[in-house]
Amino acid sequence: MMYALGFITLFTPVLMMAAGMNIFIAMVVVMLSYHLLRPVLIERFFRLRLLDLSPLSQPENQPTSD
Repeated sequence: MMYALGFITLFTPVLMMAAGMNIFIAMVVVMLSYHLLRPVLIERFFRLRLLDLSPLSQPENQPTSD
C-alpha cells in the first residue's frame, strides 16, 4: 500500500507538469501504470509477494489423489 501511495504521489505531479495533463487523467494513467508495473518491477525489486490466505493453500489441506 505504501509503495502504491509513493508511486502515485511521485509520478502524478510529474505527468501534470511535464505532459500538461489534467490531475484526474494523470492519476488514472499513474494508477494503471502502477498496476501493470507492480509484478514486473516493484515486487521483484522489493521481493514482495502476495499473501495467499485461502484454506487450500496450506499443505496439510491439499486434496490427495488416492
